[in-house]
Order: sequence, then C-alpha cells, then structure tokens
Amino acid sequence: MRETALRLMRDVGIKRAEQALDLYPHQLSGGMLQRVLIALVLALEPDLIVADEPTTNLDKIVERQILDLFLDLRSRLDAGIIFVTHDMGVAASLCDRIAVMRYGEVLETGPARQIFEDPQHEYTQLLISTAREISDAPAKTAPAADLPPAPALFSLENIDLTFPASGARPPFKALQSVSLDIREGEILGLVGESGSGKTTLGRTLLRLYEPSAGRLTYRGQDITHISERAMRPMRRELQMVFQDPGSSFNPRYTMGRSMADALRMAGVPKDRIRERITGLFTRVGLTAAHADRFPHELSGGQLQRVGIARAVALDPRLIVADEAVSKLDVSVRSGVLRLFREIQRE
Repeated sequence: MRETALRLMRDVGIKRAEQALDLYPHQLSGGMLQRVLIALVLALEPDLIVADEPTTNLDKIVERQILDLFLDLRSRLDAGIIFVTHDMGVAASLCDRIAVMRYGEVLETGPARQIFEDPQHEYTQLLISTAREISDAPAKTAPAADLPPAPALFSLENIDLTFPASGARPPFKALQSVSLDIREGEILGLVGESGSGKTTLGRTLLRLYEPSAGRLTYRGQDITHISERAMRPMRRELQMVFQDPGSSFNPRYTMGRSMADALRMAGVPKDRIRERITGLFTRVGLTAAHADRFPHELSGGQLQRVGIARAVALDPRLIVADEAVSKLDVSVRSGVLRLFREIQRE
C-alpha cells in the first residue's frame, strides 16, 4: 500500500514523496496539499471526477503535469471530468466543452473552440479579453526610470530556517542563506515551484517563523529575535494576505466583525467603521452585504478578497501577498492587481 501511495504522489509531481508521506497537512505548502488531494482521487480510479480548482495553488510546471494526468485518466478509465476553474488558459487547454457561469446562472455553453473564438455573451467576451490583457501585460511594462534606489524598508541577510525533527521525520531545511532587500514603494515578486519555500520566506519575513540563522532588519532595526511584545507595535505596518484564506478567519465571526477588529486597531472611529468596510469591499469587488456573512458562506475567491481588504485596511508599509490572486477569476484579478498598484503609489 505504501508503494502505491508513493507512486501516486510521484505521479502528481511530489519529488520527496518518501518524506512527504510522513508529514502532517500543516507541514505542507498549499500546492503540495493540492497535489496530495489529487493523488487521493486518482487512487480510487473513479468514473466521474468533479475537480474544483485543482490547479489553483500549483506552479505552471506542476500544473501541466496535473492536466496531463487528468487527460490520461480520462483516456485510461473513460472517466468523465467536470473541471471547475477560473483560469481561462487551463479551460482552453483541457476542456472539450465549456459552460460559463455567473451569479449561479449558466450564461453560455458550447465547444471550447467556439467559446474562445466566437463568444456570444458579453460576460464571456469580458473574461477572454481580460485574460489576454493580463497575459500580454509583461510585454507592455515600461522600463524603470533612472532614479536613485529607494532606501531599504526590509532586509534579509543570510537567512536559514530549519524545521526540527518530529517523530521519524528528520530535520528539514526550508530556507538556506537567503539575502534580499525590499525597498520602499517596490513590488518584489517571489517566483518558484510549489514547495520551493516562498510561503515560508514570507512568514519568516513577518516573524511568524523565527529564523534559525541570519538577520532580519525592518527600517534599520534588527528584529531577528525580538519578543512578540516588542513586535506588536510593528504588526499594523506588516500585513499578510494568506494563501489559504479559509484558515485565516475566525469561523464564528462575520466578515464585518473580522474587518471591524482590524479597523479598530487602525484607530478608525466606531461610527465610521461600517462605511470604511463598505469602501474596502467595493475596492476588491465585493458588496456591503458580504460583511454580514460567515467564512463558510463565501467562496474561496471571495474569502481571498476579504483577506486583501483586511490587509490594506491598516495602511501598512509592507504587505506579503502569498498567492493573493490565485483564487480569483481574471476580471476580479485585474481589479485587484490595479488595487495593489494604487496602494504602492499611495
């Protein structure tokens, strides 16, 4: 049975399958967890698979492997697949037919080629044009002006992080000799495959993990090993949009209450909090009504948008956005990327 599990985990692109098999869910990245879930489904060789955003947290290399796996499963088992996705590129490369939905209604259905080459509904046209606009964005990016570099807001010097041994699992070095600067007003991209340490680096940067070696400097102050009490005044200035929004909210609180707690920390007067929440929700593509819902009543993409709104509510100096737009459809993603640009300028 263990050999079968190892084979399936390797099939979905988990390189250290032997080690991963002995880990608990909280010890894996979001992308690694997604791959394990896909392996569990493949193990049952089902007749019908409902794949709900199965490639959302995966890098492009592993995403291609997973899509090929689904195609292989379809041909080998003659399995039917309902592939739920907001990624138009994935839909184009995998699906035979496409149904476009919005607000609980199917707006358009047809063969994939027809949907992409001759979309009939205006919402489908918007999705496709926005997806093309985003994919073309790097080519349109203007070169940086020859200005003197801004001062470093945050510096990492030779950061190491090793997770200690647990049971039969040996110590695991997640970060090794990482050095970089994040400058004021700069957007720095961390790019790499799933499990490469991106999330771990982001959490270490905000001192959610304490590094094993190296030095963290924020606005000239060494914060590598300071106490949580000493970190508390900086927490408002250092915010994170978590990769898994479902686990970053109190399930007993409405979205409005979670937001209100953050705004009270920012010193917003009590009689202005509801107005501020409405404004923040509007900026991330939500409505005031979403403030009265609990986390389980929102989709993953809607929760992600609340997470972004909560992070920007405190006017932070640094935001770590961990896969902040991976769960969003292209139309909302475009708006959120513009929002990050506006925050940068402000």
